Amino acid sequence: MSEINWDLIDQVVYINLAERNDRRVNTRRELKKLGVPQEKITRFEAIAYQPGYIGCAQSHLQVLQLAQQQQWKNVLILEDDMAFHHDSASAHRLNKFFAALTQINWHVAFLTANYVQVTPFKSADYLIKAHRAFCACAYIVNASYLPVLIENISESIEQLLLGGAQHHYALDVHWMPLMQRDIWLGLFPNLGYQRPGRSDIEKGAMDYRHLFYKPLSKLV
Repeated sequence: MSEINWDLIDQVVYINLAERNDRRVNTRRELKKLGVPQEKITRFEAIAYQPGYIGCAQSHLQVLQLAQQQQWKNVLILEDDMAFHHDSASAHRLNKFFAALTQINWHVAFLTANYVQVTPFKSADYLIKAHRAFCACAYIVNASYLPVLIENISESIEQLLLGGAQHHYALDVHWMPLMQRDIWLGLFPNLGYQRPGRSDIEKGAMDYRHLFYKPLSKLV
């Protein structure tokens, strides 16, 4: 696999429940294969709150607040069920994506997402503008955008705690208006997928892989 230039990313934070040592081991293995420098990796212990989608939102919020406190310029946030592609073509595409992000304005950038509606860039076949995308499993946040995303996810949690429905207020639903208003970019095809297995949120075995391999013709 080609070497990946990680200069763009100040810190890679992966969210991991204390009891999911299996996922912790897998995530560490994935990051090592990607060549992420050890000093740029932080494990954040996920908040064990029921229902799990509220704990998920609380965990992402606290990671964003940590990034703000630490004054990280660009933070890559991962969930611990991510599996990445480690072939040379994927590494080359990721390097081009990182290089592009140093040259253009952006707020959030997905390495992997469940894209629903996008606009491809004519000048770069690996780059898309995300209009609708689910799954907060692998995304980079620009420091300038942290206050905006912190406010949005705080509102999401507030509504969920008041009894709001998951399909209206889960963090990857509640951020949709921001995506349509601001500059949310994405790598395409996805750099990876959510690993199949037992979900602590869904309380059962889940396999979402098909959501990460939709052709561009279905998303435009």
